Amino acid sequence: MSTRLLPRYADRVRMNHWFVALMFVLAALSGLAFFHPSFYFFTALFGGGQWTRILHPFMGVLMTLGFLGLFFRLWRQNLITDADREWRRNAGRMMRGDKAGMPPAGKYNYGQKAVFWLMTLSLLVMLITGVMFWEPWFTPYFSIGLMLIAALGFYLQSVSLLMVDLFLMGTQSAFFGPVKYSILPDHLDEDELIGGNAIVEAGTFLSILLGTIIGGILIMREGGMEIVYAIIVAMAALG
Repeated sequence: MSTRLLPRYADRVRMNHWFVALMFVLAALSGLAFFHPSFYFFTALFGGGQWTRILHPFMGVLMTLGFLGLFFRLWRQNLITDADREWRRNAGRMMRGDKAGMPPAGKYNYGQKAVFWLMTLSLLVMLITGVMFWEPWFTPYFSIGLMLIAALGFYLQSVSLLMVDLFLMGTQSAFFGPVKYSILPDHLDEDELIGGNAIVEAGTFLSILLGTIIGGILIMREGGMEIVYAIIVAMAALG
């Protein structure tokens, strides 16, 4: 009697998986080269600093596209069910080595499904922030898009959506906020830089404070939410 094997994955799925893993390693190494000067020696793996700068975003995009192939094949099998929630409640048994006492799981248990959705979210954030970082000319369009997401979050009264949008806005500010300080030496004398930095810093915090106060007042008025939508989108469009 011949042995019958049950294949867990088809060959094309395994090749897809290893392609994503390879792109992840290459993107990580090339990214580390720019993260800190002590890691700059990684550029030698890609032909020097200029080629590393050129190749890094392409490897990130290829990794994302490769993961999309896995995502569309596997997302239905990774939906969280009541059985998965039961598995999660008994996860302590797994940590103690009591596998026999665990509830039955399908092809993927709760832990594996959680990793799948975490990877999906991480890849999405990486793609968005990567485009923002490597393609500065997209920045104005991202500002408008982020404000539209904020308007949608207010309209739906979705705290989760607003928190995601706040994270993306903070990421954008972290990348491009320092630019306003870097241009000061081109317009001010050396003895004016301290005062110039102080004015820019004060203007930044004053804008945050006024926006918080005025937004809070407007949104409590009748029709105020619509006014806030219009103001934030208009401000983003004006740059």
